[in-house]
Amino acid sequence: MAPQDIRADVMRGYELLLHTNKLLPQYVDDRLTCANCHISAGNTLGGKRGGISLVGVDKVYPRFSLRIGKVIDLVDRVNNCFERSMNGKALERDSKEMKAIIAYLKWIGSKIPERKEYPWLGLPRLTTQHIPDAENGAKVYQQHCAFCHQVNGQGTVNNPPLWGPHAFNDGAGMSTLSKMSSFIFYNMPQNDPFLTQEQALDVAAFLVNQRRPLYMPNTQQKNP
Repeated sequence: MAPQDIRADVMRGYELLLHTNKLLPQYVDDRLTCANCHISAGNTLGGKRGGISLVGVDKVYPRFSLRIGKVIDLVDRVNNCFERSMNGKALERDSKEMKAIIAYLKWIGSKIPERKEYPWLGLPRLTTQHIPDAENGAKVYQQHCAFCHQVNGQGTVNNPPLWGPHAFNDGAGMSTLSKMSSFIFYNMPQNDPFLTQEQALDVAAFLVNQRRPLYMPNTQQKNP
């Protein structure tokens, strides 16, 4: 449990990661939450069923971002997710919501000692040399993914949309073949990720070709 002096902010940050679209509707323009990718609000060490870990992420920023082309800090990185994965707009840097999110991220990493690398952060790339087959991916999707995410990819109350107007935009990391395929292999189907690397790559090839909102930085997103 977090110390008393930061507990309220830490718990608020935790809730914001779990219920992002409901608690911050003015900043989120899709039906996702941070926890859709950062399973258990990121308080894992990644791997199978661990989502994308956030443990220790506070220790790797500031750092140079290849995607943005400059050095960014942790606040910038959080806002990058809001603009891309949440298809929304950036939080004010000194807002109580941002302070709560940062407090939570620092707390879950507080017991991790400083080290040169944090290998559990991010998603490991798949090692298969398989050539992606989107047509087969569509079949695998219908067999193993559509029950939760629906045939039309629009999801349900408890499962996020994967394409369409309420999904993450085309600037999100999850819209890329490498990240989508890795996430699927390590985490999907939820609680029992049994797909092979080849199947995960095929499903990802099918998904990344679907229509989704366009990334428009620093503005409230508009669907195409």
